[in-house]
Amino acid sequence: MKRLIASASLALAASAALAACSSGSHAAAVTPPALKTTPVQLSIVIPLPRGSASNARRPAFVSPGTVSGGIAIGSVATNVTQAFDLSASSANCSSSSGTRTCTVTVDLPIGSDQITLVTYDGPLASGKPTGHQLATATITQTIVEGKLNTVTISLLGIPASATIVPQTTTITALGTPVTVPLTVSVYDASGNQLTGSDPFAQRVIIAMSPVNVANGGNFTWTVNGNTTGPVLNAPTDQIALVYPGTSGTGTAYRLTATTGPGNTPIGTSAEIDVVPGFALKQQIFSGGMNGADLVQRYDSRDIWITEPAAHKLAMVSSTGTLVEYPVPSGKEPRHITYTGFASSGAPLFITEFPDTIGRVSLNGTITETTVPTPNAGIGAMTWDGAHYVLYFAESAGKIGTADFGGIVTEYPTGIAGSAPAAVALNYLAGGVVFTDPGTNSIGFMKTDHTVTEVPVPTANAGPSAITGATTSDTWFAEANAAKLGHIDNSTHTIVEYPAPDVLVSLVPALADGSGAAVWALTRGGVVVRFDASGGYTAFPDTRVGNGTPAVMTQGYYNDLLIQRAGVSVSDLDAMFY
Repeated sequence: MKRLIASASLALAASAALAACSSGSHAAAVTPPALKTTPVQLSIVIPLPRGSASNARRPAFVSPGTVSGGIAIGSVATNVTQAFDLSASSANCSSSSGTRTCTVTVDLPIGSDQITLVTYDGPLASGKPTGHQLATATITQTIVEGKLNTVTISLLGIPASATIVPQTTTITALGTPVTVPLTVSVYDASGNQLTGSDPFAQRVIIAMSPVNVANGGNFTWTVNGNTTGPVLNAPTDQIALVYPGTSGTGTAYRLTATTGPGNTPIGTSAEIDVVPGFALKQQIFSGGMNGADLVQRYDSRDIWITEPAAHKLAMVSSTGTLVEYPVPSGKEPRHITYTGFASSGAPLFITEFPDTIGRVSLNGTITETTVPTPNAGIGAMTWDGAHYVLYFAESAGKIGTADFGGIVTEYPTGIAGSAPAAVALNYLAGGVVFTDPGTNSIGFMKTDHTVTEVPVPTANAGPSAITGATTSDTWFAEANAAKLGHIDNSTHTIVEYPAPDVLVSLVPALADGSGAAVWALTRGGVVVRFDASGGYTAFPDTRVGNGTPAVMTQGYYNDLLIQRAGVSVSDLDAMFY
């Protein structure tokens, strides 16, 4: 007598021997086979459930949740033509030594067969298996009449649910990649875990999506140590999430496992938070950095810093080398900007308090031009790359311009008491928008140099730092109030939003998907991210460094560069976001 024996590993292995005679109970016939067949005995060994600690499928066993099974012949794997009872109460089955062995007989057509074996967690009903599919496998085998036929079937577990547990649920951005291993456990419909090296019947895909914003950071994946898509083909696959080191902070993310042709969700993870991190970039052995400014060249990554008390410029190269250059006049360098035009010979501009503009070459040579107005009280500046002109504020009631040739021109605001402090480009109409604490106003100077001012609603607000964000939006800080102001460049409407403290520095936000409109630094050293509606998230400095954070600018690598004002040593930090 020849038999078909189905034993199982993780992905059930079944071997078959066929003969002209058979024994055991016949399977219920759903649709009588039309072709000439031979009876085959099928033996399936099912482990008995042993509680939650033993729910993982072990080698040589079918899922403990198996109650019924079926055979489909042909290309339509779902068309079960023969079904059999595999339950504990079945006359086909007997139990011993922690297993249930079921023996049934199926009829296989003579010739080349496409055979699909499926197990279910529901009982037979009207001769058909019911419930959820637990495992399946399809093979093509030639069945020869009158000879011993051996058929091996490896049943593949069908994913029905999954748990995803990240090694950590908090990722800190520090500028270098962070790998977060994930423990992904996949279960069949009866709640038994699929384990072992055989593949799943359907692959499992892990997707990551931000919870609280439209777009998040750019993450990559590794599977079994290789950078690839987040696809698990077998229970033994090891998957990890790789955070690039920057971007997407302040965002919560959730992982979802999907499977099947329709990518049906079968499990989610706890939320993963990405938070900004602070790191030391450079120590500058100079104190008195109050009033300092800094800028990073986007073409070389070099960082230039003004040192007012030391009357020097500092340059930190991309390799970390620090070089200092004295200011020829001995005046205090305050603000600095990079034009991007290295071919000009002097692509950096600095303001020297109280009345000098300096042009700086990349080798540190400083060429100075004194503005016409003595003790003009030069404030912050901005570069207009479209017109090759530098704009700067003068507390003497003027807006000044300078070019690469060192030609300086001053334009009075014509408003009594005016004392401009900082300027930003007007991306809507050209010219500049400036803060004027002398009149407690925000001013607009058009390209014809005519000036209009709009009073700030809060009395004696002391408008100070200012930055353009978009065509319509300009943001400003208030030195005498814990507020962030917004002015519409078209309507000149001002709206003020509460801030956690007085703001000393503003940086327009990059389009990083976080929803941020502007970054701000408080006088206490807290970095604050404001959205377009004035809502904010504060990120207190978690690094204990030398000095209080005093000024902030945009870095190249999705980071904010923060200069501290120390007593004898000042730190240059980065907040990665």
